[in-house]
Amino acid sequence: MEKLNHIEKSHEQLVLENSHFKKLLSQTQREQTSLLAACALMAGALYPLYSRSCALSTQRDFLQEQVNAFELFKLEIRTLAQALSTVEEKKQEEAKMKKKIFKGLIRIFRKVVIAILAANRLKILGQSCASLFTWMESFKEGIGMLVCTGEPKDKHQFPKHQKEQLRCLQALSWLTSSDLLAAIISSMTELQDVIGKTDPNSRICGHLLIGAAKNSFAKLMDKISLVMECIPLHSSRSITYVEKDSLVQRLAHGLHKVNTLALKYGLRGHVPIMKSTASLQKQIFGFTQRLHAAEVERRSLRLEVTEFKRSVNEMKKELDKAQGLQMQLNEFKQSKLITHEKFESACEELNNALLREQQAQMLLNEQAQQLQELNYRLELHSSEEADKNQTLGEAVKSLSEAKMELRRKDQSLRQLNRHLTQLEQDKRRLEENIHDAESALRMAAKDKECVANHMRAIENTLHKVRDQISLSWSAASRNDFTLQLPKLHLETFAMEGLKGGPEVVACQAMIKSFMDVYQLASTRITTLEKEMTSHRSHIAALKSELHTACLRENASLQSIGSRDHSNLSIPSRAPLPADTTGIGDFLPLKAELDTTYTFLKETFINTVPHALTSSHSSPVTMSANANRPTQIGL
Repeated sequence: MEKLNHIEKSHEQLVLENSHFKKLLSQTQREQTSLLAACALMAGALYPLYSRSCALSTQRDFLQEQVNAFELFKLEIRTLAQALSTVEEKKQEEAKMKKKIFKGLIRIFRKVVIAILAANRLKILGQSCASLFTWMESFKEGIGMLVCTGEPKDKHQFPKHQKEQLRCLQALSWLTSSDLLAAIISSMTELQDVIGKTDPNSRICGHLLIGAAKNSFAKLMDKISLVMECIPLHSSRSITYVEKDSLVQRLAHGLHKVNTLALKYGLRGHVPIMKSTASLQKQIFGFTQRLHAAEVERRSLRLEVTEFKRSVNEMKKELDKAQGLQMQLNEFKQSKLITHEKFESACEELNNALLREQQAQMLLNEQAQQLQELNYRLELHSSEEADKNQTLGEAVKSLSEAKMELRRKDQSLRQLNRHLTQLEQDKRRLEENIHDAESALRMAAKDKECVANHMRAIENTLHKVRDQISLSWSAASRNDFTLQLPKLHLETFAMEGLKGGPEVVACQAMIKSFMDVYQLASTRITTLEKEMTSHRSHIAALKSELHTACLRENASLQSIGSRDHSNLSIPSRAPLPADTTGIGDFLPLKAELDTTYTFLKETFINTVPHALTSSHSSPVTMSANANRPTQIGL
């Protein structure tokens, strides 16, 4: 009994444990599916945000490089403008610096206050931050993702010296948070119900699944925002600027005062870039003017040097002549055949030559002094010109680089403008093409409607003509039949109403050709009717003449017969050949085939529809066939 009781107790305990494990298994399965769905939704929301942050980071780096290059370019322009500034401007700046009233201690105090504010803000930010780690990809340096934890409620129970332990406990409590698990499971209940009822072959279930996922994700984000209340989502730095008596606003007001005083007394931290470029252009223009003046002066000095050289050459030639005369004089002295007059003339020539030589020597000395002065001045000008050329070359080089940069930017801007104008032209061309197509479609519809209306009018006219022709056939008399065709007036299209459609042109040509054929047929029928009336009158006259001739012949035959009865001696068969010859001369007329009548009949049957020909043309033809023997025959 004890064993049975023990077995029953163990069985009950196993049953309880089995039920407990089943509940636990179902709960873990539900939690697993909920966590899987939540992880799928969070992964689908996280990776697009991360890819966008990567793209924004690359764009920020590119823009920062552009800004740094632009700042470097502005700095080079300012340094070049300061280097090319004149001495007077430098003296004026020194005088303005001597007149400085305020001291630099204000700026030092401001820097210290700003540094203290920044340190306090960093301290508060570090205390309020609950970051776990920062993840960065190996091949994308500088692009990281901050992973934060929810702040526990018992944060203030730990002392300050146990920061590492506090951080580990925060991470452990966040990674094993039951509140977070309950929030995820409760927010994913609707999605789990829809997943359990979803049929992958139906379309409605797909819409229901997407709607349930959207609602579950919204609930999950709301509950996560409640759990992670400690992490600030928006910056609160703008609150300090709203307060009127805040320290930041006072510092901003003081900085504005200091900057206004600096501008008032001519002290600036940095010159604006447009003013620097203007001063640089002015300096370069001054350099070019001075270079032009130096070039003009150098050319004039070169002309003077050439003139001095020419005069020196002439003096050398005169000196050579004087030396030649001196040699001749010496030769004369050596010879004893010299007369007194020749000697005096030679002495005079020698004296004159000596005077000219002295004058030439004096001129040479003066010109040598002037040449030395000119050489000295030329050396000074050449040295100054070399310095100016060097500075101007550097300025031109930097200016050319700046121009190249500006030209490149202008070219890119021009290309963008050209592309924009091309796009606008394409858009305008497309709009014009659409407008032309709409107008063409409208005109085509109008042409089609006009053609349809005109064809209906032509059809009505032809029906009227058919009715008139059928009435004329039925109303014809028995003895006298005349086919009266009415005149058909079909309106052609107006030239201003319809323009240039091929179907319109074809329809108009068809109508014109039909009108021409109808006019020809009507004229032919009228001429045939006139001929028929003339033939009928002629036949009637012939019939009357034949009738009178027949009456006369009968009368003559009756008189001859009475004579034969009275004369019994004459045989009865003797006059038979005469009678046969008389009867053979006047045989009865036979009906001839009228080709005009058959032609009219065939044309009318072909033009009139089958129903009308069967109802109207058959009586007419029967009556005509019945009447023709009476009209033509005897």
